[in-house]
Amino acid sequence: VAAVVSSGMEIWEVEYAAYFSLLDGNAKAARRLYEYVLFETGNVVNDVASGNFGALSPLAAPSSAVNLAMIYSSTGSKRQALELYGLASGKERDRLVKANMLYRMAEIQYDLGDRQNAELTLELCISLDPTNADARLLKRRLKG
Repeated sequence: VAAVVSSGMEIWEVEYAAYFSLLDGNAKAARRLYEYVLFETGNVVNDVASGNFGALSPLAAPSSAVNLAMIYSSTGSKRQALELYGLASGKERDRLVKANMLYRMAEIQYDLGDRQNAELTLELCISLDPTNADARLLKRRLKG
């Protein structure tokens, strides 16, 4: 990341570098680049090491937050993924994209044993996108 900062790359260029790092199978580099973009630019200050994120950079694309949340989730940092999805969904304007983020949150909540919040999150998800079959299926699984 220090090389990126000193090179003067634009934020969108760093986001592309993170994405291509993922394509190359380098999740560690992608994670750090996305963390830089989301938590260390745009005058936001977060303690990335603790996983307590207070804000997302206004300079970052919402897709960067989703990509980093997926990295967190797939590498066992479920609570960080949940927090990041929450921040990102709060900023998302497209109801279908927001519904998909909420579905992913509900999956993580369910995995963490938080059935009550998973059900509430699924209700909101389905209210935004009644056609979300994955959310309906998870909701049925929670009820049954």
